[in-house]
Amino acid sequence: MTPMLEMRSFICVVLMSVQFVVACMAIYNAIASFLYKIRLWKSLSAVVIAIISSAMFLASTQILSKIYYDDPINKMAEFFGRMPFALSVGITAYCAIMSVYITIRLHRCKNNNITAMSIKESFDSLPTGLCYFDKNGLVVLKNNLMESICLELTGKSLNIAMPFREKIKEVSQYENDGAFTVRLKDGRVFSFSLSETEIFSKPYFQLVATDITEFTKLTSNLEYEIGELKKVNAHLKKYNEMVYDLTREEEILRTKEAIHDRLGSTLITTRRYLENGTLPENNRGLLEMWKTNISVLNTAENDCEDENFAKDIENAAKLVGITLEIVGNLPTENNAVARVLTFATMQCLNNAARHAKADKMVLESLDDGENYIFKFKNNGKKPPAKINEGGGLSSVRKKVEQIGGSMKISTSENFVLEIKIPKSEVLQYDKSVDS
Repeated sequence: MTPMLEMRSFICVVLMSVQFVVACMAIYNAIASFLYKIRLWKSLSAVVIAIISSAMFLASTQILSKIYYDDPINKMAEFFGRMPFALSVGITAYCAIMSVYITIRLHRCKNNNITAMSIKESFDSLPTGLCYFDKNGLVVLKNNLMESICLELTGKSLNIAMPFREKIKEVSQYENDGAFTVRLKDGRVFSFSLSETEIFSKPYFQLVATDITEFTKLTSNLEYEIGELKKVNAHLKKYNEMVYDLTREEEILRTKEAIHDRLGSTLITTRRYLENGTLPENNRGLLEMWKTNISVLNTAENDCEDENFAKDIENAAKLVGITLEIVGNLPTENNAVARVLTFATMQCLNNAARHAKADKMVLESLDDGENYIFKFKNNGKKPPAKINEGGGLSSVRKKVEQIGGSMKISTSENFVLEIKIPKSEVLQYDKSVDS
């Protein structure tokens, strides 16, 4: 084979490759033009280019077979073979340029124009499954997601809606207002809802599958956290009960110490009377001392079996030698208020006896319909203008604030401690503790 013939053969192979690519592009453009219903001249141009490129490609293969293997050629190959070489190159270049031009225009039309195919592509790319069917159950429109769900659940294509709906009801985990929840094998969760609509004055049914996978995960996590919070609340409830019991035991211990001191003083006075036969006070005073101690001891003994917190604070007052006057009715329907009031009364009694040297304290209980209001007053010496809250008063404040109340102290004339507890806050606190 001469060098010239080899060069022509090489150029023929290159042209044949270009013609094959152009033919494929032209066929694609022709099909896309018909599907997207784009201008007719573009479709016809693509068809003509596809025919010419395919014919020239087939002719080139025949010519190469003739050159290399001396095979016979058909009339079409003979026609293109007699064509001037420059003309063949020109026709191939023209077809290539036109194919590229039509491809670019088709791409712009698909992006800028709304066509039937673009609507179908958008419908199929929705993250929600959609299906429309008539009153006979015949599916008239569906997207890819709904089709894939139907294939997984029924193993069949979605053409009739009734079997698919029955399968949804069968495998659903639960129903809420007509919406069925279904979990697929890959872990996705869908909520199916059915509604009636009208299209072109004809009634149709719309079946919608909404992906609620993330919502389901968040709900599960929330339920788990709520369960953990309930456990924590149960532990806190036990802890509060333990703290209350411990505080009550501490107050009882203090009152026992006061009884011990009072009884010891009475015993010493009685011993002096028995030894000397005389007292600076009269015998009636010694007798009153013993009556008081015996009364206090009997009250303390009975208190072990008494669950009424009003008697608890009255007994505590007797134990420290303070007359307690209760004005108003104490609330008995709420345990949280009773615990706080008992603790606050014992602290006020202790402070009145130790610091104010008082022998009388007034507990005023008010109810304005929205709040419990308690005021503690004593007849002891006037307190300083500013009171530093020690362990007792600060503990009272913490307990009051724990159930949503507030506490304030006034020292203008006498010591006055006021506690205000909103009923709504106490109700919420009881519900949180009980849960």
